[in-house]
Amino acid sequence: MSIYERADSIHFCDSVLNSSGLDQSEIDFYKLNRTNLLNQIQQITTFINQAFHSLDSARENRVDFLNGQNDLINSSETYEQNEHIVNNIFLSCIATENPENINQYTDRLFNVAQQCPLSGGPAVYRARSLYMLIDPDMEYMDDLICIQNGWMLRKGISN
Repeated sequence: MSIYERADSIHFCDSVLNSSGLDQSEIDFYKLNRTNLLNQIQQITTFINQAFHSLDSARENRVDFLNGQNDLINSSETYEQNEHIVNNIFLSCIATENPENINQYTDRLFNVAQQCPLSGGPAVYRARSLYMLIDPDMEYMDDLICIQNGWMLRKGISN
């Protein structure tokens, strides 16, 4: 029986108890049944809370492990450095379910997001996605950014 079914049964007990014409043995029966159902719901709730706590602990351990692995990466190229920066910010804020901490990384995200994606790599796009949490109206002019860095974006030909 699910929590919802138990709750419905409690409501049924309550409605019966609120009606008149019950003898004391019937009242005792419905009160006992109601108490047992409440205890069962409490046990299920406790189990669910423990399961969520275990999952949170496992996620936190995994994030800590991934952050450690990210810190071990030696990066010499810009696109590698960008990956390292964005991974660190993602793991510190989003993966730990603390997106409000993203404001600590405004300058670092902005610096990556403002790069030409051709030279900065895919992390530029992820930095832009994360930066939207800080400034959702930010626009990027890749044509201008890339040309200033010696890169030319190709335009698709439409029919």
